[in-house]
Amino acid sequence: MFRAAPAVRKMASTHGGMNSILKRRLPVQRYIELAVKAGSYKSPSTRPNYLGLHDVPETKPAEYLTPREREERLKLRRGIIDYPSEYEILSLNPPLPTPPRTPVRVRKKIIADKRRRLEKLKKEQRRRKLLGEDVDSDMDIRELPSMDSLVKSYLRRHEERIKSGVSPSQTRREEEYYNNLLLGRHAKDGGVGAKSASSLHTAMGRKSALVENAYAFALRQQQIMIRNDALMTERESIEKVEEMLRDEARSNRQMGRKTADEVEEWSKGAALGGGVRGGKEQSKGETAADDDVSTLPSILHDRPRAIRALNIWSARLSSIPYARWTIGASTALDHWIAREVLQMSEETWQLVLEGGGTDAYHVANSKGINVDTLPGGESRRGLLDRMRDIVVVRGALFPETLVAPGSAGANAGTGGALRGDLDDDLLASSEKGNATEKSIDELLASLGMDDDDDDDGISWKFDDDDDDTKNEDAKDKGDSDDIDDEKMASIMDELQVWRGRNASSPYEAWDVDRKDEFDTKEFWGRIGSETNAELFLRDYRADAEKKLNSIWAMTTPTEEDRKLQLELEAILSVPFDVQLDKLANMGTLRPILDNYAPGKERKAFLEKYAHIFLEGLEMEHLVTDPDGPIGLEDVGPDLREQLSREWKPSSSSTGGGSSSDNGQKPRFAIRMVAYGTDEYGTARAERARELYRLWNEHKANRARFEEALFKRGHLDIGYDEFLAKHKERKLRDRIRREKADARNSAGSASNRSRK
Repeated sequence: MFRAAPAVRKMASTHGGMNSILKRRLPVQRYIELAVKAGSYKSPSTRPNYLGLHDVPETKPAEYLTPREREERLKLRRGIIDYPSEYEILSLNPPLPTPPRTPVRVRKKIIADKRRRLEKLKKEQRRRKLLGEDVDSDMDIRELPSMDSLVKSYLRRHEERIKSGVSPSQTRREEEYYNNLLLGRHAKDGGVGAKSASSLHTAMGRKSALVENAYAFALRQQQIMIRNDALMTERESIEKVEEMLRDEARSNRQMGRKTADEVEEWSKGAALGGGVRGGKEQSKGETAADDDVSTLPSILHDRPRAIRALNIWSARLSSIPYARWTIGASTALDHWIAREVLQMSEETWQLVLEGGGTDAYHVANSKGINVDTLPGGESRRGLLDRMRDIVVVRGALFPETLVAPGSAGANAGTGGALRGDLDDDLLASSEKGNATEKSIDELLASLGMDDDDDDDGISWKFDDDDDDTKNEDAKDKGDSDDIDDEKMASIMDELQVWRGRNASSPYEAWDVDRKDEFDTKEFWGRIGSETNAELFLRDYRADAEKKLNSIWAMTTPTEEDRKLQLELEAILSVPFDVQLDKLANMGTLRPILDNYAPGKERKAFLEKYAHIFLEGLEMEHLVTDPDGPIGLEDVGPDLREQLSREWKPSSSSTGGGSSSDNGQKPRFAIRMVAYGTDEYGTARAERARELYRLWNEHKANRARFEEALFKRGHLDIGYDEFLAKHKERKLRDRIRREKADARNSAGSASNRSRK
């Protein structure tokens, strides 16, 4: 913008005439300053009794003066000019300046540029046949949004989505108020109280990690709006880009799951064949051709750099145990698996490392805003599948990373894949269940399901060659106890029963109950995770469409075919995302919904997630009540000790008319309170959730920092080696300094002797 005339820097004079003075009004702050200096400004804030203050005779005794009069008389004698409070207020909070006037030539140039841009856009839309020839009005022309506006729109939507998922309590708001008031959280200047730009308490700090995603999203929006054959609004382009990102994330996740399954199958084949995983040779008597197939997964055959990196990681693991690795080294290994083996993008890996980031801590709210989709189109469930895939591939390529030092699995040298939850108890028991998983694999391989498709009606079909039914008898999922010999013997007996049934009679000759039991376990094994459920649902819908097309092609369909047609049409009419969400929920609730699940697994599942199932159910709660009928002597010893520790006298002495000992001893009462609501909205629970989020952020930042140090060579694989080298370096530096000091002292002594 241009100013028509320069701003006035000093008091206007009468040299230019009275009109010039009236045209240039002084700012209020400058006017007060000049008026105070001239002695003509008087206000109640500076002169409470200004009407008669200066007329007070000097002969009035000082003891009869008020403190204000005494202060004013002293200032007048010393010639001190006291600026009024209005001047201080305007100095700290200056008013909005008068906007400068834009010259006429600049305004005409802006209008001409806009008209020229609209004409060019009109010709382009007519060339693409998006606009009729008879359209001459500029109102009908839809201009393409700029990159800056699209990026700001993305950041604004993300900020609204985050704010809509948070409902701070009154305590939280009061805490933020006092932080702003006393600590200067929102200071505008760069002083001591100002927050840094990377702080998550500021909007700019939260946007710093999203700028790259915002520009990528805006670029795709512009590409879609340009390439589309019809005019598209910004909302339509947003929905289109989000759908594309979800499809890309889904396809990439499915490819990663297939890769993980291939690596897992190769790992089990190498273990059964006596080979050694990790890029090493199997045995000395095998040929080179066999080595190329058996010692490396098929997905790495055309990646020489990945094979070389695999050998390097194997050498590092053989030199230093994985339990002694630094965080940077272990993070670098997982980063290499995600990028090179599973072909993840860098943005997806960062989401995996952060656990989804800040967006993963918010859920869909009552306004209907969906926050389940993370930046990049990834979902929270899909992110968990990514984490499982990384652990599965790491356990298949380097089985020693999943075995605790000194455990039975480490001595046996057999590694298994990690299935189910990533809990520590499952990590500890996964290696002990490898023998069971191998027996299950042998059983399923002997059943020959691929050649026995039921063509009479639509049924569950599994035509994949991966035999992904390892978790048919995953009875230990959610159970933290070790697998004892008795349980292992019972599982092996059950497997022998299934093997005997298939040996005596093929699968087609089984009765309905046996088929239902086996198919039920097969079905639950295929929907254990969202990625597996996606693959299963995609194959099932493809088979259903083929069957439906064959029924439509029939000239005279039977009554059963018509019923089957109605069922298939009803199934295919439901959207894919809705069916996938239902299957994922069913897979999560398998211990409850599966009739063939063991009782021990169901009990462990209910004990682990009882707080989720009981949420919202009104139950009897023991709450603090100063007039309550229950005292400490009425409860058990354990509960009495806990309540005595948690009780505070100030919290129970609030009721009027209570007994005199209410301020000394706590009283309680039983109330019906919705389960999960008594502690969720408290300030302590909110601080705990905030602490978990900040702790997760701290761990992710530490992993990034140590990974960068490890890649640059400033951090070794193990902490012990790093500390040893650090001590050795300090010792060398000290010896070098001592030698230098000795030489300097010897030189100074020789100089003194010469003198």
